[in-house]
Amino acid sequence: MEKARQKGSEEEEVMANVEIYQSGQFTIAKACVLLEACQIEGYFGIHAVGKSYAEAKNCQIVAPGGCYCTTDPNPVQSTIVARGCTWAGKKSDIQEGSSLMEA
Repeated sequence: MEKARQKGSEEEEVMANVEIYQSGQFTIAKACVLLEACQIEGYFGIHAVGKSYAEAKNCQIVAPGGCYCTTDPNPVQSTIVARGCTWAGKKSDIQEGSSLMEA
């Protein structure tokens, strides 16, 4: 089990235990999620849709469908920021209107 820090809509920080299974990490709506030193495996790794923001620091991601993914049938304005992460499989599947930033 890995620890992830989530920021709520009220800008308060909450510590949560996150178990990541086959679907990887999926963030929706206006969620703001910080993943630190996580091992993420699934068809998609980090999947951010809607107006969500996901930041990954020093994570190991294995995903054949896209380690960083923002695809959705609805329009998206999501952002994924990856800092010091490693990945294996397909690197990204980024939908128009969203962004992936690597540092």
